[in-house]
Amino acid sequence: MTSILAIGMLVAAVLLASAPIYARATSDLGVVFIVRDALRDDPGVRVELRETELSTESAVANLRFVEDRIDARLGWFRESQGRIVESANFRIHVDGTDLVDTTTRGRVFTLQGWEAHVQLIEGELPASVGADEPVQVALHQLGAQIAGLGVGDTFRLVEYFDTCQRVIALELDVAPPEVTCFAGATVSHSVPAVLTAIIAPIEEGDPFWYPSHKVFFVPAGAMIRQTGLVVQMFMPESRATLTTTNKYLRGLR
Repeated sequence: MTSILAIGMLVAAVLLASAPIYARATSDLGVVFIVRDALRDDPGVRVELRETELSTESAVANLRFVEDRIDARLGWFRESQGRIVESANFRIHVDGTDLVDTTTRGRVFTLQGWEAHVQLIEGELPASVGADEPVQVALHQLGAQIAGLGVGDTFRLVEYFDTCQRVIALELDVAPPEVTCFAGATVSHSVPAVLTAIIAPIEEGDPFWYPSHKVFFVPAGAMIRQTGLVVQMFMPESRATLTTTNKYLRGLR
């Protein structure tokens, strides 16, 4: 009788010990189901760091922290991972044209390994350059046409501000009338650039272009309608190149 009781207690102890393990297992299965269900039509997870510098000591430490968290939380079901750097919208200014009247904007991207996913239509893919040299960029053919640029053309990526008061038409059906303005003060920053290549995606449906190739190749309308279209540019992912525009890149996605 004593031996039977001892066996019964042993089984009970094993069952009690296995309860947390079972709960964790079912929880993991539930997480897997939720993640797969949520990603059924959008198979990717995006983590964004907005308005951050790229190569300062604190920025590098912050990036490493985020990447460690991604490994801890998502690493067990992650198939691949990449890094995208996306700039603010710069005016595309060609020498001899009026900077204030420039409407076409350029948004610079760097993606890890993007060169292997594009076909070269004309020119040569951008190369890494020093901080004192013009940034080399590539454009889709439609973007180059809108910007009025050809391979070998030099221009400047400019941020420009003045003291003119303007009515910003975001949702208005009719744009407000143009108002003549004589700016009392202006401030600008420019980055010299050169177009070295016309490119196109090898495959538009390539999951590399998450969430869609249109984000990277199809010119988009700016949030403020008066600023014209925004064309996407690509440059190499290198510290030498990024240092040139480090303080002016909008974020890391």
